[in-house]
Amino acid sequence: RLPADDDTFPGWAIEGCCDGNVLLQNFSLEQLAVYNPLTRALDLIPVPPDKIFEGARGDAKYLGCYILSSEEGGEPLRLVYTCHDKSRARAAIFSSESREWQIFPWSEAVTPLPEDEHWLKVGTMVNGFVYWIHTNEAYILVLNTATLHFSQMDLPPTLVARDLIFRVGETKDGKPCIVCPIDFELFVWVRGAEDDGIERWIFDQRFPLETIVEVTESTLVEHGDLKVVATIGGFVYFSTMETFLDGHNPSWFMSLCMETGELATLFQRRFDGHPHPYIMAWPPCLIDNQVHPQLEGA
Repeated sequence: RLPADDDTFPGWAIEGCCDGNVLLQNFSLEQLAVYNPLTRALDLIPVPPDKIFEGARGDAKYLGCYILSSEEGGEPLRLVYTCHDKSRARAAIFSSESREWQIFPWSEAVTPLPEDEHWLKVGTMVNGFVYWIHTNEAYILVLNTATLHFSQMDLPPTLVARDLIFRVGETKDGKPCIVCPIDFELFVWVRGAEDDGIERWIFDQRFPLETIVEVTESTLVEHGDLKVVATIGGFVYFSTMETFLDGHNPSWFMSLCMETGELATLFQRRFDGHPHPYIMAWPPCLIDNQVHPQLEGA
Protein backbone atom coordinates (compact mmCIF):
# COMPACT_ATOMS: atom_id res chain seq x y z
CA ARG A 1 0.00 0.00 0.00
CA LEU A 2 3.02 2.31 0.05
CA PRO A 3 3.51 4.64 -2.94
CA ALA A 4 6.04 3.06 -5.30
CA ASP A 5 8.70 4.49 -7.56
CA ASP A 6 9.99 1.56 -9.59
CA ASP A 7 12.91 3.53 -11.02
CA THR A 8 14.62 4.14 -7.68
CA PHE A 9 16.64 2.08 -5.23
CA PRO A 10 16.40 1.17 -2.38
CA GLY A 11 12.89 2.65 -2.12
CA TRP A 12 11.25 2.43 1.29
CA ALA A 13 13.45 1.70 4.31
CA ILE A 14 12.50 1.10 7.94
CA GLU A 15 13.69 3.88 10.24
CA GLY A 16 12.51 2.28 13.47
CA CYS A 17 9.62 0.89 15.50
CA CYS A 18 7.82 2.48 18.45
CA ASP A 19 4.64 1.60 20.37
CA GLY A 20 3.57 -0.93 17.76
CA ASN A 21 4.14 1.43 14.83
CA VAL A 22 6.73 1.16 12.08
CA LEU A 23 8.36 4.33 10.73
CA LEU A 24 9.55 4.19 7.12
CA GLN A 25 11.21 6.68 4.81
CA ASN A 26 11.62 7.00 1.06
CA PHE A 27 14.33 9.52 0.19
CA SER A 28 13.56 9.62 -3.54
CA LEU A 29 9.86 10.31 -2.97
CA GLU A 30 10.70 12.63 -0.02
CA GLN A 31 8.07 10.95 2.12
CA LEU A 32 7.75 9.35 5.55
CA ALA A 33 5.19 6.74 6.51
CA VAL A 34 3.89 5.55 9.87
CA TYR A 35 2.28 2.10 9.61
CA ASN A 36 0.60 -0.07 12.22
CA PRO A 37 0.81 -3.73 11.11
CA LEU A 38 -2.03 -4.77 13.44
CA THR A 39 -4.63 -2.13 12.53
CA ARG A 40 -3.17 -1.57 9.04
CA ALA A 41 -3.46 2.17 9.60
CA LEU A 42 -1.11 4.10 7.29
CA ASP A 43 -0.18 7.78 7.56
CA LEU A 44 1.88 9.35 4.77
CA ILE A 45 3.89 12.40 5.79
CA PRO A 46 6.11 14.68 3.67
CA VAL A 47 9.67 15.22 4.89
CA PRO A 48 10.41 18.68 6.34
CA PRO A 49 10.95 21.50 3.82
CA ASP A 50 14.49 22.39 2.76
CA LYS A 51 14.30 25.25 5.24
CA ILE A 52 15.54 22.83 7.89
CA PHE A 53 18.98 22.91 6.20
CA GLU A 54 19.17 26.71 5.90
CA GLY A 55 22.00 28.38 7.80
CA ALA A 56 24.08 25.21 7.91
CA ARG A 57 27.83 25.47 8.35
CA GLY A 58 29.08 23.31 5.50
CA ASP A 59 26.93 20.48 4.20
CA ALA A 60 23.90 19.58 6.32
CA LYS A 61 23.13 15.87 6.63
CA TYR A 62 20.11 13.86 7.71
CA LEU A 63 20.53 12.47 11.22
CA GLY A 64 17.38 10.51 12.03
CA CYS A 65 13.61 10.55 12.48
CA TYR A 66 11.68 9.18 15.48
CA ILE A 67 8.07 8.66 16.59
CA LEU A 68 7.24 10.67 19.72
CA SER A 69 3.58 9.71 20.08
CA SER A 70 0.92 7.88 18.12
CA GLU A 71 -2.79 8.41 17.63
CA GLU A 72 -3.39 4.91 19.01
CA GLY A 73 -2.83 6.34 22.51
CA GLY A 74 -5.38 9.10 21.98
CA GLU A 75 -2.71 11.74 21.29
CA PRO A 76 -1.88 13.37 17.96
CA LEU A 77 0.82 11.62 15.95
CA ARG A 78 4.11 13.43 16.48
CA LEU A 79 7.50 12.90 14.83
CA VAL A 80 10.89 14.51 15.40
CA TYR A 81 13.20 14.87 12.38
CA THR A 82 16.87 15.76 12.95
CA CYS A 83 19.87 16.85 10.89
CA HIS A 84 23.39 18.13 11.59
CA ASP A 85 26.07 20.26 9.98
CA LYS A 86 29.79 20.15 10.76
CA SER A 87 29.36 21.05 14.44
CA ARG A 88 25.67 21.58 15.29
CA ALA A 89 22.31 19.79 15.18
CA ARG A 90 18.75 20.82 14.46
CA ALA A 91 15.27 19.35 15.01
CA ALA A 92 11.82 19.73 13.49
CA ILE A 93 8.51 18.49 14.94
CA PHE A 94 5.52 17.20 12.96
CA SER A 95 2.00 17.00 14.43
CA SER A 96 -0.96 15.28 12.80
CA GLU A 97 -3.17 18.12 14.12
CA SER A 98 -1.57 20.82 11.98
CA ARG A 99 -0.08 18.48 9.33
CA GLU A 100 2.93 20.83 9.29
CA TRP A 101 6.54 20.78 10.44
CA GLN A 102 7.77 23.22 13.07
CA ILE A 103 11.51 23.84 12.61
CA PHE A 104 13.59 24.78 15.64
CA PRO A 105 16.88 26.77 15.71
CA TRP A 106 20.32 25.20 15.34
CA SER A 107 21.94 24.02 18.56
CA GLU A 108 25.11 25.46 19.99
CA ALA A 109 28.28 24.07 18.43
CA VAL A 110 29.63 20.99 20.19
CA THR A 111 33.08 20.93 21.78
CA PRO A 112 35.58 19.87 20.72
CA LEU A 113 34.72 20.62 17.11
CA PRO A 114 34.42 17.43 15.03
CA GLU A 115 37.04 16.72 12.37
CA ASP A 116 34.87 14.27 10.42
CA GLU A 117 31.72 15.46 8.62
CA HIS A 118 30.06 12.16 9.63
CA TRP A 119 30.71 12.77 13.32
CA LEU A 120 27.63 11.05 14.77
CA LYS A 121 26.55 7.41 14.70
CA VAL A 122 22.98 6.12 14.39
CA GLY A 123 20.81 7.44 17.22
CA THR A 124 18.40 5.68 19.56
CA MET A 125 15.45 7.10 21.52
CA VAL A 126 14.97 6.19 25.17
CA ASN A 127 12.11 7.69 27.23
CA GLY A 128 11.88 10.91 25.24
CA PHE A 129 15.63 11.41 24.78
CA VAL A 130 17.58 10.68 21.60
CA TYR A 131 21.23 9.64 22.00
CA TRP A 132 23.92 9.77 19.30
CA ILE A 133 27.38 8.35 20.01
CA HIS A 134 30.23 10.49 18.64
CA THR A 135 32.39 8.62 16.14
CA ASN A 136 35.74 9.52 17.71
CA GLU A 137 35.25 11.84 20.70
CA ALA A 138 34.42 10.87 24.29
CA TYR A 139 30.84 12.10 24.40
CA ILE A 140 27.23 11.49 23.38
CA LEU A 141 24.97 14.11 21.79
CA VAL A 142 21.57 14.10 23.52
CA LEU A 143 18.25 15.62 22.39
CA ASN A 144 15.50 16.22 24.94
CA THR A 145 12.39 15.85 22.75
CA ALA A 146 10.23 17.67 25.32
CA THR A 147 12.31 20.87 25.25
CA LEU A 148 14.09 20.30 21.89
CA HIS A 149 17.35 21.15 23.68
CA PHE A 150 20.63 19.49 22.64
CA SER A 151 23.33 18.70 25.19
CA GLN A 152 26.45 16.57 25.58
CA MET A 153 26.93 13.56 27.84
CA ASP A 154 30.08 11.70 28.84
CA LEU A 155 30.93 8.15 27.80
CA PRO A 156 31.92 5.32 30.15
CA PRO A 157 35.73 5.73 30.54
CA THR A 158 36.32 2.11 29.45
CA LEU A 159 34.77 2.83 26.04
CA VAL A 160 36.70 6.01 25.26
CA ALA A 161 39.10 5.78 22.28
CA ARG A 162 38.22 2.16 21.56
CA ASP A 163 37.07 0.85 18.20
CA LEU A 164 33.83 -0.69 19.46
CA ILE A 165 30.25 -0.56 18.17
CA PHE A 166 27.57 0.21 20.76
CA ARG A 167 24.53 2.40 21.32
CA VAL A 168 22.28 3.57 24.13
CA GLY A 169 19.27 1.44 25.12
CA GLU A 170 16.96 1.03 28.10
CA THR A 171 16.74 -1.26 31.13
CA LYS A 172 13.57 -2.94 32.36
CA ASP A 173 12.94 0.16 34.49
CA GLY A 174 13.42 2.51 31.55
CA LYS A 175 16.85 3.79 32.62
CA PRO A 176 19.38 4.59 29.87
CA CYS A 177 22.00 1.88 29.50
CA ILE A 178 24.86 0.97 27.20
CA VAL A 179 25.45 -2.63 26.18
CA CYS A 180 28.76 -3.19 24.42
CA PRO A 181 30.02 -6.50 23.02
CA ILE A 182 33.70 -7.18 23.69
CA ASP A 183 34.83 -10.53 22.32
CA PHE A 184 32.06 -12.93 23.43
CA GLU A 185 30.89 -10.97 26.44
CA LEU A 186 28.27 -8.25 26.82
CA PHE A 187 29.26 -5.41 29.17
CA VAL A 188 26.48 -3.24 30.63
CA TRP A 189 26.61 0.31 31.98
CA VAL A 190 23.55 2.03 33.49
CA ARG A 191 23.05 5.78 33.89
CA GLY A 192 22.58 6.73 37.53
CA ALA A 193 23.76 8.84 40.47
CA GLU A 194 26.52 7.66 42.80
CA ASP A 195 27.14 8.70 46.40
CA ASP A 196 28.20 12.21 45.34
CA GLY A 197 24.83 12.76 43.65
CA ILE A 198 26.37 13.27 40.20
CA GLU A 199 24.87 11.26 37.36
CA ARG A 200 27.31 9.18 35.36
CA TRP A 201 27.61 5.82 33.64
CA ILE A 202 27.97 3.08 36.28
CA PHE A 203 29.26 -0.35 35.33
CA ASP A 204 26.46 -2.79 36.12
CA GLN A 205 27.33 -6.32 34.97
CA ARG A 206 28.78 -8.50 32.25
CA PHE A 207 27.39 -11.57 30.53
CA PRO A 208 29.79 -14.25 29.20
CA LEU A 209 28.21 -15.77 26.10
CA GLU A 210 30.26 -18.91 25.47
CA THR A 211 26.98 -20.83 25.84
CA ILE A 212 26.16 -19.65 22.31
CA VAL A 213 28.20 -22.64 21.17
CA GLU A 214 25.84 -25.05 22.93
CA VAL A 215 22.64 -23.26 21.95
CA THR A 216 23.49 -23.02 18.24
CA GLU A 217 25.57 -26.22 18.01
CA SER A 218 28.46 -24.38 16.34
CA THR A 219 31.83 -22.82 17.20
CA LEU A 220 32.84 -19.31 18.22
CA VAL A 221 34.93 -19.06 15.04
CA GLU A 222 31.79 -19.61 12.96
CA HIS A 223 29.97 -16.81 14.77
CA GLY A 224 32.58 -14.11 14.22
CA ASP A 225 31.74 -10.90 16.08
CA LEU A 226 28.70 -9.93 18.12
CA LYS A 227 26.59 -6.96 17.01
CA VAL A 228 24.01 -5.38 19.32
CA VAL A 229 20.92 -4.38 17.33
CA ALA A 230 18.93 -2.78 20.18
CA THR A 231 18.33 -2.88 23.93
CA ILE A 232 14.63 -2.50 24.74
CA GLY A 233 12.91 -3.01 28.09
CA GLY A 234 15.89 -4.82 29.58
CA PHE A 235 16.29 -7.24 26.65
CA VAL A 236 19.39 -7.11 24.45
CA TYR A 237 18.73 -8.05 20.82
CA PHE A 238 21.91 -8.99 18.97
CA SER A 239 23.33 -11.02 16.11
CA THR A 240 26.37 -13.27 16.13
CA MET A 241 27.91 -12.12 12.87
CA GLU A 242 28.11 -8.98 10.74
CA THR A 243 28.01 -10.39 7.21
CA PHE A 244 27.65 -7.43 4.87
CA LEU A 245 30.92 -8.53 3.28
CA ASP A 246 29.51 -12.00 2.68
CA GLY A 247 25.73 -11.99 2.69
CA HIS A 248 25.61 -15.74 2.09
CA ASN A 249 26.84 -16.55 5.60
CA PRO A 250 23.91 -16.96 8.01
CA SER A 251 23.73 -15.02 11.27
CA TRP A 252 22.07 -16.07 14.49
CA PHE A 253 19.70 -13.47 15.91
CA MET A 254 19.35 -13.81 19.67
CA SER A 255 18.10 -12.05 22.79
CA LEU A 256 19.39 -11.79 26.34
CA CYS A 257 17.33 -10.87 29.40
CA MET A 258 19.53 -8.64 31.55
CA GLU A 259 17.49 -9.43 34.66
CA THR A 260 17.83 -13.22 34.52
CA GLY A 261 20.75 -13.70 32.11
CA GLU A 262 18.59 -16.04 30.02
CA LEU A 263 19.77 -16.41 26.44
CA ALA A 264 17.24 -17.17 23.68
CA THR A 265 17.64 -17.88 19.97
CA LEU A 266 15.17 -16.01 17.78
CA PHE A 267 15.99 -17.07 14.20
CA GLN A 268 18.83 -17.60 11.74
CA ARG A 269 19.17 -15.90 8.40
CA ARG A 270 21.51 -13.80 6.27
CA PHE A 271 22.35 -10.42 7.75
CA ASP A 272 21.65 -8.54 4.52
CA GLY A 273 19.75 -5.58 5.93
CA HIS A 274 19.09 -3.50 9.04
CA PRO A 275 16.83 -5.43 11.47
CA HIS A 276 14.55 -3.62 13.91
CA PRO A 277 12.91 -5.38 16.89
CA TYR A 278 9.14 -4.87 16.77
CA ILE A 279 7.34 -4.73 20.11
CA MET A 280 3.55 -4.96 19.85
CA ALA A 281 1.75 -2.23 21.78
CA TRP A 282 -0.55 -3.34 24.60
CA PRO A 283 -4.25 -3.06 23.67
CA PRO A 284 -5.92 -0.19 25.61
CA CYS A 285 -8.30 -2.66 27.32
CA LEU A 286 -5.33 -4.39 28.96
CA ILE A 287 -3.75 -1.25 30.42
CA ASP A 288 -6.93 0.11 32.05
CA ASN A 289 -6.25 0.81 35.74
CA GLN A 290 -9.82 -0.10 36.69
CA VAL A 291 -10.43 -3.68 37.83
CA HIS A 292 -13.12 -5.29 35.69
CA PRO A 293 -15.80 -6.97 37.82
CA GLN A 294 -15.67 -10.15 35.80
CA LEU A 295 -11.93 -10.47 36.54
CA GLU A 296 -12.14 -10.03 40.30
CA GLY A 297 -10.95 -13.09 42.13
CA ALA A 298 -9.48 -14.62 38.97
